[in-house]
This record gives sequence, structure tokens and C-alpha cells, in this order.
Amino acid sequence: MSRGYSKTMIIGNLGRDPQTRIVQTADGPRNLTEFSVAVGPIAGHTEWTDVAVWGPLADICSKYLKKGSLVHVEGRNRTSKWESDGHTFQKTVVVGLNVEFLDKREESSDAIPSGAWGQPPNDGAADFQSHQDVLF
Repeated sequence: MSRGYSKTMIIGNLGRDPQTRIVQTADGPRNLTEFSVAVGPIAGHTEWTDVAVWGPLADICSKYLKKGSLVHVEGRNRTSKWESDGHTFQKTVVVGLNVEFLDKREESSDAIPSGAWGQPPNDGAADFQSHQDVLF
């Protein structure tokens, strides 16, 4: 049996405020935060990547990130496929395992913490069963 390895790294700005919701999983309810990151423009084109983070990392991203925040995301791709009205669709998101906030720190007590935040024990990638699990 062959095993592969996938790692995605993105540095860019959030295109909208993060959206957080509670998702029922096999392990019980878990927080899911989703946001999109703009990379570019490169050669006149801006690439948009949808990101999903789970658990404690989802809470941290929801609290400190906002539209325009500069982030470095490391994770892996997760593609969901579904059919609707006889057509097959698919969507790929990056399941963020580490998110580093790259904006300059503010001096307030509620400032964005600097540095990387690691993955929770179960990163939730297996929890994407259909396109309905992704809010984008």
C-alpha cells in the first residue's frame, strides 16, 4: 500500500471576517471556523483559498482574526464531492493545522497574539463528509 503526503502553506490576507459555528461530529460537537485567504496578485491574478480550522484553534482564529488580517496557514487539502440536479461538484479547502498571525502586535490587552498555534489532537479533517459541512 502506498501512502502519500500533502502539505499546503499559504501567506495572505483574509478576504472576510471568519465565520464560526458548531458542527456535530462522531466525537460530539466541535467548533469550526472558516475564512478565505487572498494570495497575490501574482501575474495579475489573485488566488483565493478557503481555510477551515477546528477546535481550540478555531476559537483563537475567531477571536483574533478579521477581514484584512495577514496570516500564514499550514495544513492539508481536503476535497468534498457531491451531486445536485444531475451535476457533480467538488470543493477543496485547506484544513488549517497551524495558523500564524503576521499582523503587527497592538499594545492593548486584547491584542492579537504573535506566533503559531498548533493543531488540536483531532484536527477535524475526517469530519468533512459532504459539501454541506463547509460554509463557503
